[in-house]
Amino acid sequence: MDIALIRLSGMKLSFTGAYNPLLILRNKEIIIIKGDKAPIGKSDRSTNFTPHEVDLNKGNCLYLFSDGYPDQFGGPKGKKFMSKRLKALLISIGHLPMEKQKDHLQTAFNEWKGINEQVDDVCIAGIRI
Repeated sequence: MDIALIRLSGMKLSFTGAYNPLLILRNKEIIIIKGDKAPIGKSDRSTNFTPHEVDLNKGNCLYLFSDGYPDQFGGPKGKKFMSKRLKALLISIGHLPMEKQKDHLQTAFNEWKGINEQVDDVCIAGIRI
């Protein structure tokens, strides 16, 4: 199973991920904190997951997400949405209130997907500090 976990304590963030990253939007730039390339749960090898500590600033936006959004097929050529396009979208909407960001993310996903079948679960959690 893939997962991304955070703990907030004041303006400090702790993050650990199994495959999934944490994205931090700060001053119109995306900071990527990568998760480990290992699943949680049953595995042939034992994994010690890497803890990451990050100082946050007021106004930073944090994004945790499943692979369903970037892996969705669609667009004019039936290709995957991809993480690069998701990051660009988050930068373009990051100044908006979180509820408006949600609306933009849903609209962009549905427009990209078009008539294609949804290929996976889609989950994006956004938090503004």
